[in-house]
Amino acid sequence: MQITNYKCGTEVNLNKAMIDKTWLEIEDCRRMKIVKEANIIDYGRSKHCRYKDLFGKLKILVAGNSYALNQVNVIKDAFNGNYHLFDLVTYVPNSVIYSNPEFGEYSAVRHRVLQRIVKRIKPDVMFIVTRFANSQKVPIRGNIHDDPIVQEYQQNLDYYSRFVKKIMILGPFPLYPMNYLNTIIDDLSRGRNDMERLQLDKKIADEEMKIPWDRLRAVNCSKCQIYDLSQSFLLNDTYLGFDPELKLSYIDNDIHLTIAGLKRIEGDYRNIAKYLIEHQNDP
Repeated sequence: MQITNYKCGTEVNLNKAMIDKTWLEIEDCRRMKIVKEANIIDYGRSKHCRYKDLFGKLKILVAGNSYALNQVNVIKDAFNGNYHLFDLVTYVPNSVIYSNPEFGEYSAVRHRVLQRIVKRIKPDVMFIVTRFANSQKVPIRGNIHDDPIVQEYQQNLDYYSRFVKKIMILGPFPLYPMNYLNTIIDDLSRGRNDMERLQLDKKIADEEMKIPWDRLRAVNCSKCQIYDLSQSFLLNDTYLGFDPELKLSYIDNDIHLTIAGLKRIEGDYRNIAKYLIEHQNDP
């Protein structure tokens, strides 16, 4: 007689349901005409689109790579319609403040296109939502302010500051392993009882992202504010990759947030939106 673990089966199915990246389909966001630039192609995860104007006064721009595409609906919903213009710009690869040399001119072109869009829109608030690439984790040699990556951060944020009132920058987020969601599903299917090994050790994860944090904090930008989403996943000495009770993964196979993971950051973005709405008339 075969005995079925229905609880395990339910957990597996709930996680399998999050494999499909439903966040890739941006609803009610009208495609905008691409700023003319050689070799720029609007496809897949690369896009510039605009949501329907609502009753607020703020002009908001969310810019970045696939992290921005992953989180944009949470950001938009946090404002509860309190905006006049809400645009999304996701050119992959694009780190917004850094032209990734791993992709050469391909990345640099998208970087220039974003700068032109910012100049044209002149948003009140610009969210920079990106994953920090491996090339941004190389050791800092000598004075940090002489570091070429820090200097590029500074130059780009100086440029954006000419046209934007407030710049919100997502700080370096802990890096979970690729295929994380598949690993969760496999462990649940096998009935493994050591799944806690998949949670991230805070000390190790923080050390891995220390250099990106040091670089970002070295930038002098009076209009910039760095926010840290990692604290919403912190439990004791670990960064949670899945819910310890429900066994729902917060991380997908390409190290974006799943639907369950996005739920954990809703409060962060509501607090940010509340602050920005309350201070929208500040000089």
